[in-house]
Amino acid sequence: MIMVYGPAGAGKSTQGRMLAAELGRTWLSAGQLIRDSKRFEEYTQTGAMIPEELLVALLTENMYREIRSGKDVVFDGQPGSVEQVEMLEKTGIFQEVEFVVDIRVDEAELYRRLSLRSREDDNLAVWQRKINYYREKSVPFLAKMKEKGLKVYEVDGNGDEKTVNQRILALVEAEKCQNYWCRLKVN
Repeated sequence: MIMVYGPAGAGKSTQGRMLAAELGRTWLSAGQLIRDSKRFEEYTQTGAMIPEELLVALLTENMYREIRSGKDVVFDGQPGSVEQVEMLEKTGIFQEVEFVVDIRVDEAELYRRLSLRSREDDNLAVWQRKINYYREKSVPFLAKMKEKGLKVYEVDGNGDEKTVNQRILALVEAEKCQNYWCRLKVN
């Protein structure tokens, strides 16, 4: 499983969907799972943060369903806090993570992108809360992932979708070379 991460407006879903298509993998989006679930309607309508236990249960259920069916997965979005890492770690899901792509985007660009979306929960107060959450909770989450031995790669997410996608694909190719594939080609 490849995890695609970043703050609201970084293009996680766009890049996750594109990467999954390029690699022939199943795409799972935390944001889409949340928006599609009636259980979380009250949170999505108000832009409120979902309790971590509920979120972890939703993510674990969907990740395992895909993995058990033998599918390789590109997952974007959550988990987003150290507490969520600890909860997910107990499920064994991190054994399935190949690496994490952290999409970094300038804050002014995040707000510009967010202003172009038309979701129910999109407004300035919600965006600020999500970006602050990323800073306060998700940056320590990424540090915890590294501490657990997972590879976390930062990717410049400024630019158009295609440019960012090319950066991510170059990273995926480099990761393959560090592992088995390029050594096989050389020998």
